[in-house]
Amino acid sequence: MDSISMYCKDHFLIIENSFMLEKIDIKSFDDIIISHEFPTRKYKFYLFFTQPVQYEPSKGWINRIICSIFSHNNNPYEIKRAYYD
Repeated sequence: MDSISMYCKDHFLIIENSFMLEKIDIKSFDDIIISHEFPTRKYKFYLFFTQPVQYEPSKGWINRIICSIFSHNNNPYEIKRAYYD
């Protein structure tokens, strides 16, 4: 399972997984929506920003490919995630 770490560095919120870093300017948060689907125990997080999210790949050529595909296919002004409990 992929582990995710979140921390603050300078004025950025950093979300790090095994493939890449997502750097979010703390001042750029526009809206946060959290929803829960009962009884499936599914949680959804929608984060919207005024400045684009910066993606940086981890070391390795496969991580650079995954990061470029991920950043090309997503809107840089939003992050959508779904988690199961």
